[in-house]
Amino acid sequence: MSTDATAAGPAARPGGDAPVLRDLSPRALRRWTYLSRLWLGSMWGALVVALSELMAGTGPVPVALLVGASLLAMISVVPVHECGHWWAARLRRMAVAVVVIGPLELQPRRRGLRLRLRGRNSARRGLGGWVVALPDPRRDVRRDAMWMVAGGSLANLCFAAACFVAALLLPLSPLRSALCPLATVHLAIGVLNLLPYLVGGHTPSDGLNLWRLSLNRYEDLPGWSLKLVLGHFAAGLPADRLDPALLQRMAAEPEPMPLMRDWLEFEAAQQAGAAADAARVLARMRERAEAYAPQQRESVADVLAISEVQDVFHRALGGGDREAEQALSALDLRQPALWRAPQVAPRVRALSAALNGDAAAARAELERSRRHAENDPVPGVAEHEAALRERIVALLRSAPATAGAAR
Repeated sequence: MSTDATAAGPAARPGGDAPVLRDLSPRALRRWTYLSRLWLGSMWGALVVALSELMAGTGPVPVALLVGASLLAMISVVPVHECGHWWAARLRRMAVAVVVIGPLELQPRRRGLRLRLRGRNSARRGLGGWVVALPDPRRDVRRDAMWMVAGGSLANLCFAAACFVAALLLPLSPLRSALCPLATVHLAIGVLNLLPYLVGGHTPSDGLNLWRLSLNRYEDLPGWSLKLVLGHFAAGLPADRLDPALLQRMAAEPEPMPLMRDWLEFEAAQQAGAAADAARVLARMRERAEAYAPQQRESVADVLAISEVQDVFHRALGGGDREAEQALSALDLRQPALWRAPQVAPRVRALSAALNGDAAAARAELERSRRHAENDPVPGVAEHEAALRERIVALLRSAPATAGAAR
């Protein structure tokens, strides 16, 4: 197969804003896509033939066993694959932000996991999955990413190998026959994901990501500069050690990366207490999102929703903004976006209660927010949230003087 690239290397574009991605040519991508379809079709054909041979002349119990094993193979392939990515990421000391396995979304915490069912209106539907892992910039990020990307297929191939070995060691029995579909399906998916092609015509396979990582820098892959920036903060590194070129590159990349660049600026302005700057950046984020196609707008909906809530909170916390205080009580704190930042909703409720003079409710919500914040795996979150909670506590201390005005 041809593996010619679209560029000789990661050369800079005019102006030096963003590099040219070294990639497979469109012709090579089409060929690999055809090969992936041929491979998957042949493996499904082999599975059907094998099951037909195994079922021939058997009783109803073995047939049910084989059908059950086939269903188990199809159900298990995604969890095994995504857990392989997860395991490889942790092995390479990457911070795992989210794990999606079919309808389940998992959020690793400092202690334990948070889990939810993805909504029917999720931007990425289906029975597949993905893992978002953030690299530690103090390490070889490209090598770490290559191991993480390959981890899913390696898990499927190891699972298939274990099934084959077990089938060889076991005596002839229905259980031994049931291992065949398990091994075949995991082998098929393990190899399929290592082929460099576009899944559905737009999403790069693990194999294509491995190919791109082998020829380009980590931060030069589309959208991966954001992961490197977030990995910088997840590793507990200070903002003044962040490479400014990464933020410039994000602004030069296709949407929604410029909006995510604005989001980072919005977060920085809020942490610095620059309310006017934060409001200006949030307005720019809204304008960008309004120009997006519906599916792209949906992909950034959570970021916008959390930013809107944070903006109202900080304006109300600053005091003197009656409009913000009224908007605070009207916020929808049950919206799915806030699941990603569990400390936000109770903090907002605590401020609302404090402004209304309900000290008991405010302190209860502050305690809930504290528990979530201190369990956040990102360094600095607990400290920042503690400072916000202290400002709410200060409002409670002055409640006798302000309760009448709040009413």
